[in-house]
Amino acid sequence: MKSEAAVFLAALLLASPGAAQKFEVLLPNCCISSAAILALNPQTGQIERTLNTGAQSPYRALAYALVELKNGTLAVLNDVMTSATEENALVTFLDPATGKVNGSLALPGQAWTIAVNPQTGAVYAGYVSSGGQPLRIAEINPTTQAVIKDVNVNSAEGPLMVSPDGKRIYLEDDGAINVYSTATMTQIASIPGPDLLIGVSPDSSTVYAGSGENGYPMNSLFFIDAQTFKITRTVSVKGYLDDGYPAGAISTDGTELFINLGTSVLTVNVSTLAMQTTPMPENDQIDGIVASPNGIVYVLTYTGTGYAALLFSPASYSFTSQFELLGSDSVTASLTGSQLYLTTDSSPLSVPGPEPSGTIVRTALTGDTTGFEEPAGSYDPVDNLVFLPDNFYAIEILSGSTLQLKGFIPFTALGPNLYSHGAGYVAAFPLIDGDTTAQGQIVQFDPVSQTVTGTIALPMPSADDDGEFLQIATLGRFLYAPYYDFDNQCIISCDAKSPAGKTPANSYSSGIAVVDTDSFELVANFPLNFDSKAGFAIPSGGGFGYLSALVGNTNELIQVNLATGSQVNAVPLADTGFLVASPDGTLLYLNSGHSIDVIDVQSLSLVNSAPLAYNGMSITPDGQYLYCNADAEVDIVSTSTLQVVTVIPSQTGITTPGVPIILSR
Repeated sequence: MKSEAAVFLAALLLASPGAAQKFEVLLPNCCISSAAILALNPQTGQIERTLNTGAQSPYRALAYALVELKNGTLAVLNDVMTSATEENALVTFLDPATGKVNGSLALPGQAWTIAVNPQTGAVYAGYVSSGGQPLRIAEINPTTQAVIKDVNVNSAEGPLMVSPDGKRIYLEDDGAINVYSTATMTQIASIPGPDLLIGVSPDSSTVYAGSGENGYPMNSLFFIDAQTFKITRTVSVKGYLDDGYPAGAISTDGTELFINLGTSVLTVNVSTLAMQTTPMPENDQIDGIVASPNGIVYVLTYTGTGYAALLFSPASYSFTSQFELLGSDSVTASLTGSQLYLTTDSSPLSVPGPEPSGTIVRTALTGDTTGFEEPAGSYDPVDNLVFLPDNFYAIEILSGSTLQLKGFIPFTALGPNLYSHGAGYVAAFPLIDGDTTAQGQIVQFDPVSQTVTGTIALPMPSADDDGEFLQIATLGRFLYAPYYDFDNQCIISCDAKSPAGKTPANSYSSGIAVVDTDSFELVANFPLNFDSKAGFAIPSGGGFGYLSALVGNTNELIQVNLATGSQVNAVPLADTGFLVASPDGTLLYLNSGHSIDVIDVQSLSLVNSAPLAYNGMSITPDGQYLYCNADAEVDIVSTSTLQVVTVIPSQTGITTPGVPIILSR
């Protein structure tokens, strides 16, 4: 490591706080739940647009599935919680070019599936009626957006396929394929044996299906005559059909089937019955297969680092490329193949009016960021970008101006404790307990190319899988990351461990790692004796950092010299928690989950306190207000009186707002 005195000299020459600046406050996961879909580039998977489907709820709204109509309109099936226990299947009609929702229709039950009649244009929305069974299909006129028929159906809640001639609906059932007439919406046949739908030939004459049980071998492929409803051919395939949703796909020209064999793709020529098996990379499990009209076959999977689409070439029977998917593998190709649509969990972002207004002046949507009530997101004022960790252990990247989702970087192998900090840095710990190879890391990423550009392992036991962060902060070009290993008994130095022990020399279970963000290298490690996750703040103008942490059996506020790492002072606290500093550097605000305590930086004495319990908080650049997130609301608290002046209800009912983020303007 470099000389500490030389390294930190520039950082300690801090300028005084500047003039008041314009800003906005961003409220993650607040204040009303809305459903969204993502429009992706079909070759690269790049997120091109976030489209609000028009479904919203005080509880939860989720885009479940979609189909594209001939005029380009998207019919989206949303699952909407109307209360804490009731839900509706809401069909909305969305123009993807303008983002305008041109109508909707609610069905009383849980969303199941959706399809379109390629001839009549009728939309078939499947839903589970309130109270459970039976399953129902509503036939909808997309022009009038009225229900034509609404019928009970016999199905195992699998895919709904409409024949290309528009005359038949095929449904999976337990041990059978059931056939419905689109003219009458009544069942006209049941074909026993096959129960896994793969596809229907372009001329509608043949249905392709497989079997997973009921006395038939699990490696059976069936050809079914669509006129007589008889099985005309049974073919044994090289593997066992997986009950995907659906179990495979058919090429646009109808010459080939792409069948899900669990960890491989089976390509079958329907004329010659020639077969070719292509194993998945890393033996990953296939979740679904989508054949696009542009000739690309997308094989959907979970790779261990996140959801992904692998592009499969039928000509070479090989995978040509792949891209990550945000939070889901529910992919639909447009009728031309020029666009992919991803239905995934979404979370709201809200911007209230000028302080201390509780009026929401604009909103946006992200992936699923629920559950991150602890500090997580950040803002990069240089590139005007917002970074938000989500529930799929990715960092989502949003425009600070439009709040549109620009992309994401998966960090599944490093999470779940993902905390971003401006300018493209992530602090992370291993996802899986018992991982004796991974350890806490600071990861640098490029938000433009959305790639990881560097990784630094924290100077703690390499076998540690129980580390945690609470807050990270910067001073000048240096990033400070307090870390803590909550089950390692080696508190200060691990030199005494045996050579066969779990921890190497010069490793610590708690401390502050210091990273030079210019060179991206670890330049110092300050071993400190604390026994809990640490709130951490660096007030302007003094060159000291302050930790709120448990030390032994005592809660303490620890003053640390950021040039040497030495502990300068420590005072007892009633409790520990989240820390923020006033913009002028004179006060610290401690949010313990039981109260907000105000501490004078010079004397480290308590100057004010109020019994207000929150999960986290942010202070406005003018120092006048704290925006504090609670379980069901965001409160605006006056720093001068510690009184709540405005309450912003989260209105998401079953979720918790994230820590507010300040966006400079």
